[in-house]
Amino acid sequence: VPGISDDPSDLRELGRFIGTLRNLKALDVLPYHTMGVNKYKELGMEYPLEGVEALPKEKAVEARKFIMEGIREVRGAK
Repeated sequence: VPGISDDPSDLRELGRFIGTLRNLKALDVLPYHTMGVNKYKELGMEYPLEGVEALPKEKAVEARKFIMEGIREVRGAK
C-alpha cells in the first residue's frame, strides 16, 4: 500500500524474514488496488484507505526486488 507498506528498508527486512522460511518456492507481490471502495460504500462503511491511489504494477515489481534482496542476504545467494 503506497505510503504504508512500500518502504524499501521494511521490504528488505520482510525479505530477511521470508528468507528464513525454507519451504518458499515462489514470491508474488501484488499491487494495492481500490476495487473494495465501492463495496464499503454500498455497506455504508468508511473505507480505511480512502484517497490512497492504486499502486502501479511497476512499483510492485520494484517492491519484489527489495524483498528478494533481503531473501538473498539471509540465504547467501546472489
